Amino acid sequence: MGEEKIEEKSGRKVVGRGVAVALGVVCLFLATGLVWAIVNYTSIINDLNANLASKNEQIDQLQTWLQGNITYYESQITGLETQIETLEDQIQILENEKLSLQSQVNSLQKEKATLQSQLHNLKDRYNQLQSAYRTLEADYTDLSASYNDLVENYEKWRAYLETYIYLIDSFKRTLNDDEILSLTSLVESLVSDPDDWWRSVKQLYDYVAYNIQYVSDEPFPVPPTASELESGGYTNATVEELFMSPTETLELGQGDCDDQAVLLYALIKSYNKYVYGTDYELWIMDVWFKEAAHLAVAFPVSGGELTIIDPAGHYYTRWLLSLSSNDPYEELEKYSNYWSEYGGITYITLYSIYEGEAYEVISGSIQEVADFIEENY
Repeated sequence: MGEEKIEEKSGRKVVGRGVAVALGVVCLFLATGLVWAIVNYTSIINDLNANLASKNEQIDQLQTWLQGNITYYESQITGLETQIETLEDQIQILENEKLSLQSQVNSLQKEKATLQSQLHNLKDRYNQLQSAYRTLEADYTDLSASYNDLVENYEKWRAYLETYIYLIDSFKRTLNDDEILSLTSLVESLVSDPDDWWRSVKQLYDYVAYNIQYVSDEPFPVPPTASELESGGYTNATVEELFMSPTETLELGQGDCDDQAVLLYALIKSYNKYVYGTDYELWIMDVWFKEAAHLAVAFPVSGGELTIIDPAGHYYTRWLLSLSSNDPYEELEKYSNYWSEYGGITYITLYSIYEGEAYEVISGSIQEVADFIEENY
């Protein structure tokens, strides 16, 4: 049992040496590989360290750049934050303004609705007024036409009325051809010998002087024009003259000097044209004294003489008791002296009447009228 143990130990020693040698070889190989690895990895580590140092330097540069940028952007962020705060304040202000404007918009919308309602009402009212206006316009047109007719008729009436109060205007009514012609029958009954011109004219004078009663005219109102009536710009005025036509004077059997002179003129004119057959020149003589005015009839006579016949004044140019003619200046002076109680003649106008139109022959003093007759007749 002991020997078996020694042999076992010897065998173990041999085996242990082999293993040791193998292990030594392995260890040597490993040591060689380790050395090569160390050498190789040392180079790699050095390269890595160099690279790492470069990277660290780059990292440091990046950190420096980043730090600068961080500082810059932090400053920018601070500025932007300040701007944000300012903008937030502005936003708040704008929000407040928005609320205010919204309130105004709401108020304006209410006003708009109110105004639209008012506009609608106004349109309805406008349409009503327009309809009423058209009605009034039509009424106005009718009234305007009626008014114009009224004014036209009034002016015609006024023009007719003026023929009673203004001498020149009166001739259109009192001494027109129809009026003259209407007296022919009366003239024929008054003249005893139609071929005796002087005697016939004297008989016509006598008829007027002794058959027409002298009556003064009463005050007569002067009609205002239509425009004066419309504006109210007129004053009440009267005249103490009323010129009657021959027919009216005959019907009344009375008249003042104007009416009697016009009647006598018309009778002589009718006699000359329609009875005797020669329309001799005949004048209405408008005489102004110092204190009055008067109307008579006169006519020129060949040789530069004048005849005056005044039925209202019971005066005629005479030789003995017959109608005659005289020197115009002498006759006019004589006639002026006849009216000396009124201050004598200051001015004379002679009118010839043709178809109711008056034509002034001469106006002036006694001397001027006398000279005109002497020179022209």
